[in-house]
Amino acid sequence: MPTPETTRKLREAKLTRRRVPTGPSSRLIERSYLGLILADVVEPMIEMMLAEVPALLAAAGVRSDSLDLTLRATVGDIRIRFGQLVTRNIFERAPRSAAGETNRQSKRIIRRQVKAALGVSMVDADDVQTAALVDAWVARNVALIRTVESRYFETIQRKILELAPGGTRAVGREGIADAITGVVDSTGRTARFNAARIARDQAGKLKAQLNEKRQTDLGVTEYTWDTSNDERVRDLHAERDQRRFKWAEPPNETEDDGHPGEPINCRCVARPVFDFTGPEEAPSRPLTGARPST
Repeated sequence: MPTPETTRKLREAKLTRRRVPTGPSSRLIERSYLGLILADVVEPMIEMMLAEVPALLAAAGVRSDSLDLTLRATVGDIRIRFGQLVTRNIFERAPRSAAGETNRQSKRIIRRQVKAALGVSMVDADDVQTAALVDAWVARNVALIRTVESRYFETIQRKILELAPGGTRAVGREGIADAITGVVDSTGRTARFNAARIARDQAGKLKAQLNEKRQTDLGVTEYTWDTSNDERVRDLHAERDQRRFKWAEPPNETEDDGHPGEPINCRCVARPVFDFTGPEEAPSRPLTGARPST
């Protein structure tokens, strides 16, 4: 929370048209987060499954009338052993690390913004609400990472069942080991992709949530929408670039909408409007043309 002195100066400021910085992107945090998810969860999961190809092969070679039960038991046993190896603490390590770095980045951004607007240094300590916000994000991300695990094992089981004798795409005994290895590899690539999608989307979401909280704690009621200003910006967000919005009235034009950073994979940011002198319409920068959607 800001100190009373900072709040007083903010409320006395007449800074409607003074521009403040937006801060760095979340790209480095996103990459670090992905690296930890892969190292802690995804790669160990794939390596364990590759090591169990002989067991999967044996399960796939049983009589067709007991194939489903045997294969489920084999994959279930591998999943249990993976759960013993990768505990909840390990699942939580990557999101907890990313949350800590995002929180520190958010503090640095708001301090620079206040400094640019007021010329004063700001003391900002985490409060109970900030800690709760971070904890909720971490819990949500642990659940998301667990979906990568569950989908991986379920897909392995289904695809091998299709390859095995009695499956819908039955193949001969010869070459089935290579086929099973191929299933493990392709499913692993999907798991890596899903992990990257989580890191990309969730890093921006936490940054957006923390920035909103810190701005509104300062009494900021409005922000200017800033895009990344590149070809990946979706058309709807390009139209909002440099326009003013109220924190109390999130955009709601589509099903997946909201403040900057809230929509899936949104890289836009909310630049605070330090204006406590009353409402005033902020000028909008003319658009130079539509940009492709992302």
